[in-house]
Amino acid sequence: MWAIGTEEFKESAKALLLDSIAADPESLMAINTLAGMGILTEDESLVDAALSEIQSLSIERRQELDPRRDVTYLLVQHHLGQGDVEQATRIAQKALHAEPSNVQLRRELASLILQQGNLRTAQAILEVHLSEENITEMKETLPLVAIAGKGQDAFRCAQKAIMLDPGKLQNWQTLAYVRARDMS
Repeated sequence: MWAIGTEEFKESAKALLLDSIAADPESLMAINTLAGMGILTEDESLVDAALSEIQSLSIERRQELDPRRDVTYLLVQHHLGQGDVEQATRIAQKALHAEPSNVQLRRELASLILQQGNLRTAQAILEVHLSEENITEMKETLPLVAIAGKGQDAFRCAQKAIMLDPGKLQNWQTLAYVRARDMS
């Protein structure tokens, strides 16, 4: 209904989602969709209502209902969209505290901290044992490790990221950044 694009259909979609949430207050898919609609239409009251429903759930319950961590992503992106990097960082910290072994959450938190210019903290967060067996984790984490690092170690991490995934532009940009930063 939303995709049709008329105001009437958008309002109908919103009403159906609100009814769905009233019937099942733990329907994260409906709540996330409602929050997304609020963000797209710049309807702060709708976003606030959806976010308050999400935040009323305990972290443990959210983890049960949201194994892909879409809620954390939505909350972080919402606060980043409002320019509140500190609140986005706090949400990422809480999520990582609840699930310290989640490498994706580590990367997201380290990325937020890098945006704030705190290389040491980002490096400490990323100092988890990167298993040589899990190439996917290494591909995603090495560019951040390179940016957070210094000197030859950072340069080697950037090079290794390129060797693991030479077609990824971000890896080449990371190498250029590390090289330029360490030359100055």
